[in-house]
Amino acid sequence: MKWMLLLLAGCGGGAASPVAVSFKSSTAAPSIGSGLSGPIGTSISADGTLMLTAQKSKSDPLLLVSLDDGGLQANVPVNVGDRHLDIEYDAYNLDANAPPGWASISGSITFTSLSPHVISFNDVAMQHATPNAMGTFILSGVAEFNP
Repeated sequence: MKWMLLLLAGCGGGAASPVAVSFKSSTAAPSIGSGLSGPIGTSISADGTLMLTAQKSKSDPLLLVSLDDGGLQANVPVNVGDRHLDIEYDAYNLDANAPPGWASISGSITFTSLSPHVISFNDVAMQHATPNAMGTFILSGVAEFNP
């Protein structure tokens, strides 16, 4: 089974956050709001896969990202599908037992820094991926992770 890179962050407001992602052009149902924010996450490299994890609380939305970590370069976009890049969003705040989920179908991420890991999400198209999710949205924003 492919390792997953985890980013867990909750919806929030106020000052700029180390994890700040917005949802554009959403037709998602149930409603996922306009974005999510959270604290700095942690980065772990295991079995050739970079895994990032940030969690505001256990009942907040979960953003999962996985990709091969060998030879990553700053400021070079990685397209969905390249380097086994896959992005998922699960709304645990809506249903903790069977969260509605969406998965990436296009777009890219860019590491603007490799230490700490800072990712820019470049208009990642997300599509429903679980039976209790519908619709699509565009994921954009940034997230920071420390080793």
